[in-house]
Amino acid sequence: MKKIKLLLLVCISTFSSLAAAEQYLIKGATVHTLGTLGTIKNADVLIVAGKIQLIGTDITPAGTSLEIDGTGKHVTPGLLNPSTALGLVEIGAVKSTVDYSNTDKDYSASLSIADVINPNSSLWAHNRSNGLTHAMVVPSNSKELFSGQGSMIQLTDDMQHIALRDNAVYMSYGDSGAERSGGTRALALQKIRAVFADVQDLQNSSDKDKYKPKSHLKLRELKALLPVLTDSIPVVVNAHRANDILVMLDLAKK
Repeated sequence: MKKIKLLLLVCISTFSSLAAAEQYLIKGATVHTLGTLGTIKNADVLIVAGKIQLIGTDITPAGTSLEIDGTGKHVTPGLLNPSTALGLVEIGAVKSTVDYSNTDKDYSASLSIADVINPNSSLWAHNRSNGLTHAMVVPSNSKELFSGQGSMIQLTDDMQHIALRDNAVYMSYGDSGAERSGGTRALALQKIRAVFADVQDLQNSSDKDKYKPKSHLKLRELKALLPVLTDSIPVVVNAHRANDILVMLDLAKK
């Protein structure tokens, strides 16, 4: 039976809390730099004061280093989860520990989950130990096409976990969009087009606080979508088939 090679994921954030004088040397690993150096076999990685200082072969560091045998193991940059509820849910079956699912239609595009992400979640350390250093935490809304604003987190061991706050708006189309629009994609698309036409009118309005919405969203929600028109933040769309993607790409061009 082939021996299963262990995957050693070196997370820079894991070392961030180490004392400045400490240094670590990983010896003889396969290092995937994901850069111009490509993949280096039988390589060494020198980490000083929580940062990678050198990648190469037969590194002899100055001073005392804690040496880690990387033989048969792989070193990669920290991993990123592009869509997760990490920090918003502890036990899915226990409602009191679930903060990602919203059923209020009045709050949709403007809903921010950044301040309720829990960095003390028991799942935090587990994910970090498996190489996850960053994740995009995403809200959910079972009643409305727009579910809210997601935030990028870094899996640190302190409370400074928000890397990018409210940096994307999430919207449903496809199957989930149809479910939120009377069971048909046609109505979902009509609503989405009406919303963005409304946002464009709001953008051109001389008095945004007195603007009267024409779509189904309230003024507060339309204001939350204004940064989308200036390319300050993207809209992340949940779609389920090729035509859904093409329809959304066509909408983006307009």
